[in-house]
Amino acid sequence: MTMQALLVIASGASMVALWWLFSTVYRNYHVDKTRQNLFRIRDELFDSTANGLLDFNSRAYTITRTTLNGMIRFTHELTLTHVISSLILHAYFNQGAIVRAYVKELETSQQELSDRAKNILRETRLRMHLAILDHLVHTSLVLFIFVIPMVMALRFMFGFKKLLAKLRTIRTAFWASMALDAEARAVGKRV
Repeated sequence: MTMQALLVIASGASMVALWWLFSTVYRNYHVDKTRQNLFRIRDELFDSTANGLLDFNSRAYTITRTTLNGMIRFTHELTLTHVISSLILHAYFNQGAIVRAYVKELETSQQELSDRAKNILRETRLRMHLAILDHLVHTSLVLFIFVIPMVMALRFMFGFKKLLAKLRTIRTAFWASMALDAEARAVGKRV
């Protein structure tokens, strides 16, 4: 009986240690990794603009850059709980007007742009959304346990490039990403 009690205690201590490693050390690492990825995406957007593919004074560029700055600033607060509660607030407490205003301003600002400039901004937002999705998957234990094995299976079945190509064809202007974008832009404006 004593050996079983020690085994239970050791197993419990191991589980607590693994949980602590995941929720603190690994999460902090992934916050830093996500921020670095977002910085790289922002730098590439800046380089495209510096090379004349976009105008620095373009409203669409400013909105995208400000949204990226907000994502960088509040990455440490971005959790699955935050996303779900944000979606609930936007859906049930008439906060949808904020998202609709953001989407309208974004669409209006892109009307004067060339197709190439629109593609650069669309690709930038897609990469930002994928970085945030990757962050959510790697910092939420529930998503980590269920999504990672599924993604690994899909990568094995279809290959990484085909999977990424499929993701690029999905329209990025869906409600959840726009709600986060509107929130990030508000944070980015305060910077």
